[in-house]
Amino acid sequence: MLVIAGGLAFLTIRQIVQPIEAMAVAARAIKAGDLSIRVDVTGRDEIGDLAEAFNSMTARVQELIGTLEQRVAERTRGLQTAAEVARAATAVLDPDLLMRQTVELIRERFDLYYVGLFLLDEEERFAVLRAGTGEAGRRMLAQGHKLEVGGASMIGQCVASGEARIALDVGEEAVRFDNPLLPETRSEMALPLISRGKVIGAMTIQSKEEAAFTKEDIAVLQTMADQLANAIENARLFQQAQESLKQVEDTHRRYIREMWEEYIEQRPEVIGYQYDLKQVAPLQDQEIPLLDLLSSLH
Repeated sequence: MLVIAGGLAFLTIRQIVQPIEAMAVAARAIKAGDLSIRVDVTGRDEIGDLAEAFNSMTARVQELIGTLEQRVAERTRGLQTAAEVARAATAVLDPDLLMRQTVELIRERFDLYYVGLFLLDEEERFAVLRAGTGEAGRRMLAQGHKLEVGGASMIGQCVASGEARIALDVGEEAVRFDNPLLPETRSEMALPLISRGKVIGAMTIQSKEEAAFTKEDIAVLQTMADQLANAIENARLFQQAQESLKQVEDTHRRYIREMWEEYIEQRPEVIGYQYDLKQVAPLQDQEIPLLDLLSSLH
């Protein structure tokens, strides 16, 4: 009886100790960074419940770490894209080239369906498409696509209010996207372009996924939109300065030419003398080309 009792006690202790030892081994593996390990559940008693709870906790930790890594990767991607937009903003002084490069950069880095950029016209009645990605963007640019400020479109409302607008094709907030050139849009965000406190346009960002944009996405993309707005305004001011300078130079050249032409028409018979190392002779019988006179002036 003692032998039998001892054997039963040994088996009971072994059934209790083995799962605990397995959980201890799993705990050490998790501590070392292996979150894929799981404990075998061999019974439906308290030890089995503990093993299931341990496995559930491990899976939850693995999921949280994966989500955190994804968020860190997305934030890093957003910061890198913002830095690239900032570099383009300082390096590109042609506003049209800057807008084209930026929409392509944002679409590629964030894996988006479509990105378009609108600027207000001179009367500030319409937001006119100035850059768009893909074939849809090229076709809309060729059509002179524009949207009324304050109209029913997201861009029109965004420009009128100066605030971001978001439409998600999900649940009770489902929105019907009816642009035939962009049939796969399921989420859209319109961000205002604000420079020096004034709305100069807006940017549309579209995705094929439902509920594609988070608060973090909005914050990062709005930062890039603000950078882009200031860069566009600076590039436009630089372009206007260059055009004004060219007009001044053209006016100056025209004035000099007119003055020399007037002088040549009214010049005396003897307009100068020429010395050829032997004698001095008047120049009344020679013509001095106008271009030579102008070049001598410079």
